[in-house]
Amino acid sequence: MGTRSAIAYYTDRGTVRGKYSHYDGYPEYTGAVLEEHYTDVARVRNMVDLGDQSYILPEFIPTGKHTFEEPEENVTIFYGRDRGESGVEAREFDTIQEFVDYYADMMCEYFYIFTDKGWLVSSKYYYEEFAPVADKISKEVS
Repeated sequence: MGTRSAIAYYTDRGTVRGKYSHYDGYPEYTGAVLEEHYTDVARVRNMVDLGDQSYILPEFIPTGKHTFEEPEENVTIFYGRDRGESGVEAREFDTIQEFVDYYADMMCEYFYIFTDKGWLVSSKYYYEEFAPVADKISKEVS
């Protein structure tokens, strides 16, 4: 069973665009990868816009052969692009609460959003308010 999460950003219209990530959604992994490798708004948008994924890795654009069966090292596997699935596109929500509610119904435990202050995270189990990912990594590790 995966530690499910949802990853999102605010659009220029003020809506929330997000997607599902199946494995390793806890801050020490997904949060750390987002903090280290996804800090540019264009890079974040392009990654989220590829839709639902197995889990986040440092890269999302392959440089060679990359499939679900034969993934390129350190490249994220997306359900649509790499597995040929449909209905796995990124979704748009009017509010952050709609985003959280939708993905909580999909059993997501962590919710990440990229803002002008960087990555924020919330969890339906451990804390309610969105907080900087770096704060949650250090609290959960110590």
